[in-house]
Amino acid sequence: MAKNDENFDRIYSESLSQMTDLTDKQKNVLKAALELFSTKGYEETTSADISKKAGVAAGTIYKKFPNKRAILIAVLAPAFDVVLPKTVEDFAKKTLQKNYTDLPTLIHTIVDDRVNFIEVNYLSLKVLISQALNGDGEVLNAFKKEATKQMQKYMIKTIKSFIKQGKMVDWPVSEIIAFIISPIFGYFGKKLFGVSVDKDKEISLTTQFIVKGLTPQK
Repeated sequence: MAKNDENFDRIYSESLSQMTDLTDKQKNVLKAALELFSTKGYEETTSADISKKAGVAAGTIYKKFPNKRAILIAVLAPAFDVVLPKTVEDFAKKTLQKNYTDLPTLIHTIVDDRVNFIEVNYLSLKVLISQALNGDGEVLNAFKKEATKQMQKYMIKTIKSFIKQGKMVDWPVSEIIAFIISPIFGYFGKKLFGVSVDKDKEISLTTQFIVKGLTPQK
């Protein structure tokens, strides 16, 4: 299993610390809201819950965030604009710049790393993706586009080499990356909708599926 040190909450806190348009109390409100939305759910969390968790007076919240929806939007902004793109970039630098000589090893490394990232950060990812699905689908599409862009940036050399050696189907690079990413999002979807999953089995089956699809037919 890949060691995954990309902790979503830690990176989220770091991104908040760099925001100059929020006071420390307002930053605490967003951190508290993310935790509560992740554990209790958005609908079940009240502004009073957030106020208590953040250790601030309710009036402090309403000065900046007039309602719970405004808090959610403020929570999502740094997550989609900074945190998720950074985790994709960190993953790409850590995993995709290695020299791979065979397709199964490359795909297994990617799938194993991303599935374990989902496991470690599931609660935080759940509130972000579920709200994107329930609200503006363009947000989720924007993240997929960012993930594809970062993977293409770091994988293009390996993909073109594999294609040239006849180890990978001769598709456009963007289509190959989309073919790799989609089943991994599928794993997250299963967890999101309460489907029982065996992580190791899912990694194995997903790897086999992708490898089979990207292996040239003899």
